[in-house]
Amino acid sequence: MPDAPSTDGHPPPDLDGVRADPYLNRVLDGRYAVRELLAVSAMSRVYKVVQLRSGIPYALKILAARPTSGDPTQRLQARQRFEREATTLARLTHPNIVGLVDYGVVGDCPYMVMQFLEGETLLQVLRRRALGVREALRVVDHLGQALAAAHREGVIHRDIKPSNVFLNRPDADDATVLLFDFGIAKEQDDSAELTGVDAVVGTVWYMAPEQALGDPIDPRTDLYAMGVLLFRLLAGRTPFAHHRGVSVLVAHINEAPPTLADIEGAQPVPPVVEWTLARCLEKDPGARFRSVHELRKALAVCRLALDHPELDTRLELHDGRVEASEAVAERLHGTELLTRQVPPVDLLGLPERTLIAIGATFIVLGLISAAGLAAFLALSPPP
Repeated sequence: MPDAPSTDGHPPPDLDGVRADPYLNRVLDGRYAVRELLAVSAMSRVYKVVQLRSGIPYALKILAARPTSGDPTQRLQARQRFEREATTLARLTHPNIVGLVDYGVVGDCPYMVMQFLEGETLLQVLRRRALGVREALRVVDHLGQALAAAHREGVIHRDIKPSNVFLNRPDADDATVLLFDFGIAKEQDDSAELTGVDAVVGTVWYMAPEQALGDPIDPRTDLYAMGVLLFRLLAGRTPFAHHRGVSVLVAHINEAPPTLADIEGAQPVPPVVEWTLARCLEKDPGARFRSVHELRKALAVCRLALDHPELDTRLELHDGRVEASEAVAERLHGTELLTRQVPPVDLLGLPERTLIAIGATFIVLGLISAAGLAAFLALSPPP
């Protein structure tokens, strides 16, 4: 998969070393025929390769033999991140995460082999067209499923952004959405940092306040980035796109994000979508959704609001948990995203309140009949 795609995923022609590529048109590690250079970054390259024995195409990412940075410390950190990404992907098996196929070392350069996918990154898609509201909600929901799998393994991605999201058949209604590039992912219980003490890592436009400050992070840090991504899909820009440089980080920390209604040209959305964005973009992690699962509940209600505008789809957040009206809960009853306990439905299709009323009527009639029988027996002469 592309690591740091440039010029729509193709390497710039003037990048040092591209023409004298050390691997192109060669067999790597005796197993992979290198066919095409897909992307180049300062520390790694990504190729399309074909496994000799099976003939199956894969994407192969390898640490650069001659990195553009000659700093030995950065080189060591790049290798550590590379190895961490490989071990992280080996643990994450999910339909919405690009899967690791193989891992090895050639000379002093580690490489990883991943699924080869035909399609585009979300960034490439956005460069040629906007996503509709329903499509945007679907993309973020599928990313939520990927993040839920990562978070269950204690992995925080820390770099959710359009260039790290891939869509196969990107213009189809059922395009598969995949998350990749776990190069700066962090173990939730790991205090080690591969970029130095109190270092800030990530992409400034999508960075949560605690991440920008170098404070401890948790899965809710990824939820902030998901909110920024959804905002980008619906508004055509990130919340603080009017800032530049370090002022973007300052805005994440101190400035209230705009609403979609504040952005000229943003797509009109139901109020519950604005509410969902606001919860993701809270400065205080404790005021956000407590987990990806809760965010996905809200996204389900957002889709419901598009299909049934007559419904009261207002939501509330209590201790990070989403609560909805009974009418909304009834619509979602039987799904994994049930927001409240719904009154059960009788096999005959009668709701619980109707059954209670019928039962009460029979009880009253029974009491009246019993009273009448008792009176009759009292007035009757003994035998």
